[in-house]
Amino acid sequence: MKKTIAAVLIAASLAMGATVPSDRPHSRKLWWTSVAAVVVASALDAHSSWGKPELNPLLAGSGGRFGTRSLVVKSALTGGSVTALWLILRRHPGFEKAAAATNTALAASFVAAAVHNSK
Repeated sequence: MKKTIAAVLIAASLAMGATVPSDRPHSRKLWWTSVAAVVVASALDAHSSWGKPELNPLLAGSGGRFGTRSLVVKSALTGGSVTALWLILRRHPGFEKAAAATNTALAASFVAAAVHNSK
């Protein structure tokens, strides 16, 4: 578990580290790195929540716990947010850094939730 948290934090910090203006291929790599960070952080949060009481009514399954239904909803929300940003980037390719920052913030919130759940 500690290795997974460390990997997520490293991926998020790599995504946040590139704030200096650079060429477009670098921005595209930054974007894809941030997508990986969101997916890994979301999985980490889901893993740390499994079977525990869920405070978010959208994610709470039967008995108010995080379960299979919760995982499906969480995966759909994460996938939907990444897909929405990807569609925006298809029309506005200059926004890769802003989209990467959005993904990194989302990943950080998932990591924070996972750390909270692990206590």
